[in-house]
Amino acid sequence: MIQCHSCRGYLFFAPFPADIFACCSLRGESVKNIDLKKGVSRAIWEHGIRGHLCLLFKPGKSVCHVSWRKPFALSQTRKEGEEYIRSRL
Repeated sequence: MIQCHSCRGYLFFAPFPADIFACCSLRGESVKNIDLKKGVSRAIWEHGIRGHLCLLFKPGKSVCHVSWRKPFALSQTRKEGEEYIRSRL
């Protein structure tokens, strides 16, 4: 997951304290592409968990990343994603 965790396309959602769900925006995925049983989308499964290098990798921080300076400033993408996941669970 090292490559995914440091990619701008990595979207992650934590609707509950012990749960994290992830997908890849570079591959056109959204929160709706996440397999809620696995907690990840197909791209994250292949390029993160299974470890195949991703040719679309863009180094940087995810838009879902929270700054330590503003710990309560969540991006709109993350807010909507977490709301969607909570409604599905």
